[in-house]
Amino acid sequence: MKRYTAAAVVLLLLGTGCSRGDNSRQDDSLRAWSEEDQATITVMYYDESAFFTEYGNLFYSKYPNIDIEVLSTQGIYKPGEDYLTQYRKFVSEKQPDVIMSSTGVFESLAADGQFLDLDLLVNRDGFQVDQYYPGMLDALRTMGGGKLYGLAPRFSSTALYYNKDLFEQHGIAPPEDGMSWKDVFELAKRFPAGGTDKERIYGFSTDSHQNGVFYFGQSLASTYGLNFMDFGQKKITIQTKLWEEVFGLAIDALQSGALNSRKDPAAPAAPVMYEDYLMQNLFVAGRSAMTVDHSYLMTNLNQAKNRLTGTPAVNWEIVTAPVDPAAPDISRSVNWNQLFSVRAGSANASAAWELVKYINGEDYAKVMSRSQPTNGLLSRISYNKDKEGRNLEPFYKLKAKIETMDTASVYKIPDSFYQTFVNLANQELDLVMDGKKSLSEALGAIQAQGQAQLDAAAEQAPQPSASP
Repeated sequence: MKRYTAAAVVLLLLGTGCSRGDNSRQDDSLRAWSEEDQATITVMYYDESAFFTEYGNLFYSKYPNIDIEVLSTQGIYKPGEDYLTQYRKFVSEKQPDVIMSSTGVFESLAADGQFLDLDLLVNRDGFQVDQYYPGMLDALRTMGGGKLYGLAPRFSSTALYYNKDLFEQHGIAPPEDGMSWKDVFELAKRFPAGGTDKERIYGFSTDSHQNGVFYFGQSLASTYGLNFMDFGQKKITIQTKLWEEVFGLAIDALQSGALNSRKDPAAPAAPVMYEDYLMQNLFVAGRSAMTVDHSYLMTNLNQAKNRLTGTPAVNWEIVTAPVDPAAPDISRSVNWNQLFSVRAGSANASAAWELVKYINGEDYAKVMSRSQPTNGLLSRISYNKDKEGRNLEPFYKLKAKIETMDTASVYKIPDSFYQTFVNLANQELDLVMDGKKSLSEALGAIQAQGQAQLDAAAEQAPQPSASP
């Protein structure tokens, strides 16, 4: 039987038509899978049972000849060790056929040459990638240096939820796509701030400030791609004009009374029943006009509709989450926590690709579209449906901007530093809230004292083990 060169395989698969090559193991591993073939592949995942519940059992129903062994990643991180170094060590020692990674690790592994370029296989099999969230492939190729090294069946993003009935009752025009945080808070201020804490309506609600003003400001700052530290240089970078604008917005919103300034006194400190848990969310309870949240809030709203008696169901809609006015077509809230890639050099690349292809394909999306979106939205966006016909496009209307960072540098920051820094930041910002200090002065103190804390923590921290 005539065989072809490896180089010709590439040309043939691109439609140029040439001869095949020598009978190398790698060439054979990349040929198209057939129903008669059998293989055992290893897959990185955090838990074996969770993998088969989410993916494996469905895959087996279509590919009974491919056995799967799960390599649990739960033990990768060890205190005092560099996480990325340990991840690389795991891949090097275990040699998985399918690598599962988060966006923070994916870019580094791609740069290491750990992944097989999937474009060749996508083109060969006519795999429909144009049905994905439009910004997904662009973002993944950017992280892969121009190549497609992985696919994710689900993604996470946020949207601005609003209560249609509350806006109509108060004669206020509802929010629109592309609003800034300033726009949202100005809209929230139009709702009356009177009434008792147990009964009043809030223009906007969030839990991001429950641990202090600093966390609330951080949640706003993510929209602008801000970090309070240059991790590589180990420098605090919070004393800037943009940070001052962000914290100014946060403090003004909290002082206005338009936001819930503390946990709802009407809710128990620790939920006794699931209904109590649902009622702790002011938007779900119908007492907030707006909130920003992920897709799982849709599940909570649907559950509340069926389980809460005496509380009217919220008539809600969504628009895009607040944007950076300087980049109104960009969302920085998009993330893929489970990116699946075929390891370069895998002897079982053909079978491994069948798994990656299946869990990112239409058959899988069709099955999963019948369940509630508790762990993200489907990347094949046509399968994201709301039972009541709401438009879910605001979750994926904007382009995805993935804010990756030097993971190795992040893990070199001592854990002991963070809590002391947060305490410092909250103390200084509370002084601003109480009118005892200007915001500029507070940020200056956070910058100077925070840098001193960081330097001290870095000197006392044990050094990570050397890379293998």
